[in-house]
Amino acid sequence: MRKAARTVLSSLLVALVASVGFAPMASAEEDLSYNGVATVTIPTNAQAGSAITVGLSGFGANETVKIWLQSDPVVLSAGVATDASGAASTTVTIPASTTPGSHSILAIGQSSRRGDKAAITILPADADIDDDGDGDDDGNPDSNTGLPNSGGNDPWLWIALAGVLVVSGGLVYRRVAVR
Repeated sequence: MRKAARTVLSSLLVALVASVGFAPMASAEEDLSYNGVATVTIPTNAQAGSAITVGLSGFGANETVKIWLQSDPVVLSAGVATDASGAASTTVTIPASTTPGSHSILAIGQSSRRGDKAAITILPADADIDDDGDGDDDGNPDSNTGLPNSGGNDPWLWIALAGVLVVSGGLVYRRVAVR
């Protein structure tokens, strides 16, 4: 119940911020076509309003790369300079007004037109996220399963399950012994 209330409140907050927030939009005339020889590396999810690291490779040497968050599209960075090998790393901020859900990060070299698009899931600003890649939101890299925390680490669940198994085993043993 508490998590559902937080989800509703976060959705309302995102809607409110979206109605007054601003992020530069790509112009209608802007060419977002590219050839897919470059690579964009990003996290699989991020919270609205948070900063993420974008890794770039395979672009032209010493080229300016423009980065967008797609759905709308929204410009996240108008000019990241690559090194002599065509690589760069930068930090961009996901606008707080971004609607939670599936989006893409698009990067296009402005002279070579090399580019790539990578999927990202935007979570509400107050969502619990897995910071360390182990499938839970506790900040401790322990299980590294990549799965969401479904309560498997809750000792009471395991104690209750053990109790059910003991009682079931006793009933089966008793039924076999009676025969």
